[in-house]
Amino acid sequence: MHAGEAFWQMHAILAAVGQRTMKDPVVTALLVEAEQCCEVIGNHIQVAPPPIDVKMSQAAALVERLADEKEEDNAAGGITSGEAREAFELATGILADLEELPEEANEFAESVGERVRSIRSYVEKFDRVSSKQMAALQNMRGGVDRWMHR
Repeated sequence: MHAGEAFWQMHAILAAVGQRTMKDPVVTALLVEAEQCCEVIGNHIQVAPPPIDVKMSQAAALVERLADEKEEDNAAGGITSGEAREAFELATGILADLEELPEEANEFAESVGERVRSIRSYVEKFDRVSSKQMAALQNMRGGVDRWMHR
């Protein structure tokens, strides 16, 4: 993408955001500021802003493409990042193995299960996992493995 295309794309993005947030005065003010920045950039790179019909058409196409991508993400379980998917699968495996632990591990299984479900829920909701959450899952995996191999 060259500067002119990026410039026109920025106008389309601003138009799309403006259509979706017209009731919020702060967002409207931010959009005006961004439009002014686009004007300065356009003058600098010597590219005129797109005609309104082109801008609105590009905005509609952009919104449609992003909506389609989001729909595909949701169809795939909502987890798109590799690390988040790994954490989700690790948590799911831990929860399955907790069911197989001996009766004397019930207290351990309850405690670990609660924490693992919490992390898995977070990962599923936000499509991300922190390094601390991943480390906790790995530590809990080790604890479950130790109980299973007693």
